Amino acid sequence: MYQRRHSLAAPATASVALNNEQLIEELQRLGVDDPNQPPQSDIAAQYPPDKMGKGVVFDQIPHDAVFYVIDFKGARSDLFFSVQQPPFKSGDLVLVEADRGHDLGKVKSVEQRPQLDRLVPANEEDRKKDVHVKRALRAAQANEIALMMTKNQDEAKALLVCQSKVKQKRLHMQVVDAEYQWDRRKLTFYFVAERRVDFRDLVRELFKLYKTRIWM
Repeated sequence: MYQRRHSLAAPATASVALNNEQLIEELQRLGVDDPNQPPQSDIAAQYPPDKMGKGVVFDQIPHDAVFYVIDFKGARSDLFFSVQQPPFKSGDLVLVEADRGHDLGKVKSVEQRPQLDRLVPANEEDRKKDVHVKRALRAAQANEIALMMTKNQDEAKALLVCQSKVKQKRLHMQVVDAEYQWDRRKLTFYFVAERRVDFRDLVRELFKLYKTRIWM
């Protein structure tokens, strides 16, 4: 089966890291009564999007940094680091450095400082100097968590739109999930296909519709 980066989705039962019921519970814990119209986040001012995405060279990460495995939608997880005190705990919702912007995920585990050998395969020794780890920026605020509720709903709508366009174009692929980056700067569609698919026209149409970068 043909697989493309960011394109092979997890089973639907594992596709949503945080459903709306969980988000409401978290907002109630934070004392927010009405999450329907949250104010704009200040994360872009604190951490400009154009400076996000490259991470920090592993050897330059402070020795007192704490490492975290953070979960996102689609059973996607990644390693991040932070020097924030107090450190995050398992289950915390945090804003992280993402592709030219910011994303929001849930801390799965707190890790010991990894050995560089664990991050780069043994047959790729020349890549060790290029290993970068992105930053976990800070704990998510109530208004930022509230935005996830609308995000979940919009992802479901985008999935239906993309599936409809695939059917219209008779493309031999099955689109199984959609995921916005938290800041809406990127929209990823996950799909499975038996062979390589030319979906360039589909991507162009989706870009015109959603006015954000489209990944498949």
